[in-house]
Order: sequence, then structure tokens, then C-alpha cells
Amino acid sequence: MEVVRYLPNEVDVPLRALLALFVIGFGVWVIFSWAKYDQKAAQTEQGWHKGTRQLVELTLVREDHDRLACASNLTVEGLNCGYQGDSRPRVPTPDEAHILRPYCNVKNESLLGAGLWDSPGMRGALPTERFTVVCNYDVVGVIKSVSLRWEPNGKFDPAKQSMPVGTLTDCVIPQ
Repeated sequence: MEVVRYLPNEVDVPLRALLALFVIGFGVWVIFSWAKYDQKAAQTEQGWHKGTRQLVELTLVREDHDRLACASNLTVEGLNCGYQGDSRPRVPTPDEAHILRPYCNVKNESLLGAGLWDSPGMRGALPTERFTVVCNYDVVGVIKSVSLRWEPNGKFDPAKQSMPVGTLTDCVIPQ
């Protein structure tokens, strides 16, 4: 029976490559943590970074103005949820244009937006059935610590991932 012996150099090469990959991965993680990447980029859409403007198509029903809400103690660029982190209404009540609400785009991805219902395209009679609205979405930040409510008397459930925060402007209902 022949015994196969490995030279130390043959075993070291894969081990060194694995160690190098680990060190590189750890370095990237440290850099992103130091740069607070998660506060500048949301985990939902590609390209949704602080300071960008995106065209979004949201699905709504006209009752969503009163049904949708979020709860958080955080304020991002003057925008905040209508409820505090403990689900109590925020006092004093913020200006309607600065209240964040959760919305879903046509890809069923969630975002927090303010200003939708103040847009001129939303002031007339709204459709009675589910409809879509196209808006400019100016991303002002990202929030991780937020709870969402999709029904007026429903409970607030914590969001499963970070969400973009921004203002919705120039909203129109496509014809």
C-alpha cells in the first residue's frame, strides 16, 4: 500500500485563499458599518439612496388616507410617523404634509412617504376601486425602527427590514 504525502505548501494554498476571503469580507463589513451604509440605503429597491429621486407607482384605495399609519420615535429630515414608538398618537400632531405613511408599490415593496394626499392630483374625486398613483419619490433617509399599521383599528407590527423614507410629490392617477 502506497502512502500519499502532501507537501505543506499544497495544503496551505486553499487555506490561505480561504483566510484571505474571510479577511476581505470582514474588512468590507467594517467599512460599511463605519460608513453607516444602512442609514443611507434601503434594503428594498436597488438605487434608493438618500438624496435620489425615484418615480414610483403605488397601489391605493381612497380609504388608505385614514387606514395607513406608522409608529416610531425617530424623525428623518422633519418627517415622522403619526404615532410614537409605543403606538400612542404623536402630540402635537405633525403637519399633514410631514406625516409618514406606509405604501406599497406595484412590485409589492413597502416604503414610507409623506405628502401624497396633499398632491394636487389627489384633491379631486378618487376612484372607488383599487387604483394606482404615479409620484416622484425624494428619498431623504432610511429607517429601521418602525412599526406599520394597514387597518385603522389594527395593531402596529414591526417592519421586517429597513425602509426608505421620503416625500411624495407631483402625484397623478394614470389614465
